[in-house]
Amino acid sequence: MKNKNFIVTLSIAFAVLSLCAGESAAQINEEKAEKSLEISKIERPRFRVYSSAAQFIGYDSNVLLQSESKGAMFEETIYSFGLHRPLDNNMGMTFNYDVDYINYNSSISATNLLNHLRLSLYKKQGPFQAGGGYDFSYSYFPHEAAGDFFFHKGFVYLKNFLNRKLYHQVMFEYGYKPHVSRKALGDTISTFQDKAEVEKRSLVEYAIVYQPLMRLSLVLRARFFKNDANDRYLDFYDYSAYELSPRVRYIFNPRTDAVLNFVYLNKDYKTRTVTNETDKEEDDTYAANFILRYKLNSRNIVSLNYSYRDNSSNDNLQRYNENIFSLGWQYDF
Repeated sequence: MKNKNFIVTLSIAFAVLSLCAGESAAQINEEKAEKSLEISKIERPRFRVYSSAAQFIGYDSNVLLQSESKGAMFEETIYSFGLHRPLDNNMGMTFNYDVDYINYNSSISATNLLNHLRLSLYKKQGPFQAGGGYDFSYSYFPHEAAGDFFFHKGFVYLKNFLNRKLYHQVMFEYGYKPHVSRKALGDTISTFQDKAEVEKRSLVEYAIVYQPLMRLSLVLRARFFKNDANDRYLDFYDYSAYELSPRVRYIFNPRTDAVLNFVYLNKDYKTRTVTNETDKEEDDTYAANFILRYKLNSRNIVSLNYSYRDNSSNDNLQRYNENIFSLGWQYDF
């Protein structure tokens, strides 16, 4: 009887570990796609109509974001289109579209295609600007279907211009994230609901932007958000988080500029426990990004890019660090 109980316990343990491994792999794909979304936001001038294409080649030291790193070369292609249209003296609209394809040569499961669009309307009144809109992204993993997801977001914001060099802004955002082919867990470790895994995310962001000099701009962002999934048995994606992100841009001359930003992110999981223990998981992520750009002429820009990311967790399996180096070329149409 004792042997039978031991076998049952061992089987459940293996099932939990297998599930966590699968969920971790899916989460890695999502983090990769969301990071690509941040990278793909090519800095634009104050445009009426704007479009550009960019090509990058680089090396990622830890493609799968694991404690035992596995590196790979990659190629990335980005196309961006932007439109800004005033509707009257105090109102306007902006529309942005990005498509980003990144191919990992020796880690094809992380290869993904991202489509992203953002539409917003705004109205100015004195020193204030209020706006809102819709943000949509679709991440497609051709070699790892469990990673595919849609992400719908609605947002509103209020911006206050304190003077010509300084403004601050508060934004509220709500996101709905259905996964294409992953089912939500049911009441046990081995059952699934007859519906897709869905995550809901609410976010509050405060940002302050200061440009003390024509060549220098400073940005500080603070975000708090909560994420809830529709799993009943294991709330793998339920967490609350906060993030701090300072950013500096400096223009050396009309042809050369640099951008440096740091990110600190804390995730406190609601019920997800450390592997083989009962303590709840808590992660601290530290990241830095540096971009140096040189304008060859009015249409062509070359860039050198470096990113570092370190994830510190009370779960040994979730500890990792990553370095990404890349060279890029951008063409403005």
